[in-house]
Order: sequence, then structure tokens, then C-alpha cells
Amino acid sequence: MSCTCQICGKQYKIDLIIPDGLWEIIRPDGKAKGAGLICSSCIMRRLETLDYYSAYQLITSPKTNEEKEIFNQYLAKKKENYIKRMKEKNLTSRFTQTK
Repeated sequence: MSCTCQICGKQYKIDLIIPDGLWEIIRPDGKAKGAGLICSSCIMRRLETLDYYSAYQLITSPKTNEEKEIFNQYLAKKKENYIKRMKEKNLTSRFTQTK
């Protein structure tokens, strides 16, 4: 199954999940809030026009148990590094707060 980009008309099969606030800035003109379909090429072209966004991270959805384990290890390491940076900066985060 594929979708049609509402900017360039190209058929595409890979979905990129964009944070809601960012999506509202780059969504197709004339589409309702939260609506629209854009191919990855058009998403990147629109993101490049924004001078205050410059780093993105692509994460795939794991399918096999082995991929899930590798993905979970990756996320655990990212969380560990994040907590370390926050402690170095003397900042609290939702990961280090206790209830």
C-alpha cells in the first residue's frame, strides 16, 4: 500500500512520524490541523526552510525479537547518556525524578 504526497504528487511507502508542533508548521497548505500526507523528500525540503531546526533522529520500528532487544539496548544507552548530561548540568529531568 502506498500514499500520495499532497505536495509533489509522488507515491511513497515510508512514513515519517513528525512531532505535532513541527507538523503544524510543515503540513500541506490548506489542510486541517493534524491532517495531510507528505513524502519524506517534501518533508525534508520543508524542514530545510526552517532555520531553527537542524538535527533529527530517524528510528525504525523493530520487527523481530532480536531487533526489539537491540532497539531497547539503544534506547537504554540514550537514556543513560541523557541522564548523565543532565546531572553534569545540574538539571533535573523526568527520568531522574522520584515520586
